[in-house]
Amino acid sequence: MKYTWLSCIALLLLFACQTKTPNQNRNYNNLKFETLPVVIKANFSNQQSSAHVLVNQDYYVWGNSVIKWNNKYHAYYSRWHEKYKHKGWLTYCEIVHAVSDNPEGPFKFENVVLESEKKEGWDTNNAHNPYVIIAEGKIKMYYIANDLGTHKPNHKLNSPANVSLWLARHFDAYKEICNCLNCYLQN
Repeated sequence: MKYTWLSCIALLLLFACQTKTPNQNRNYNNLKFETLPVVIKANFSNQQSSAHVLVNQDYYVWGNSVIKWNNKYHAYYSRWHEKYKHKGWLTYCEIVHAVSDNPEGPFKFENVVLESEKKEGWDTNNAHNPYVIIAEGKIKMYYIANDLGTHKPNHKLNSPANVSLWLARHFDAYKEICNCLNCYLQN
């Protein structure tokens, strides 16, 4: 009887410990992408929210990250007002949150998670490219940002030459920001 129990426990442990990793036995060679229906393309072009189209009126939208949490799908994404043009992501971007019943949407705006300009911190000028995960029973978000401080451009950065000129004039501040970020990441 003792050996029967030990055998059962050993078999149970053997099968319990033989879990597959999530990517094991997946064949990505045959991935197929379907063409989006015309109505979805039209919704995108006309700035109309629908399934597969995430739109905030008068804003550029970028870097969507969606997770399932409490039976809803939560989208976290970057946005900045159109009045700042495409280059506005560098200094006027914020991260917002929207919710849907389906992974493809449509998503309904909920709230601003991180504002574009804060009073202090390493991310005072913007927050961009969110990536969310669930860890320790909470939603955790990674994102990029900057603090240009007094080195914030006060002229138009509308060409590669202007961007290069601004970086050249403020390279020491840029290096300092990078060094601070590296120290932060290493600790």
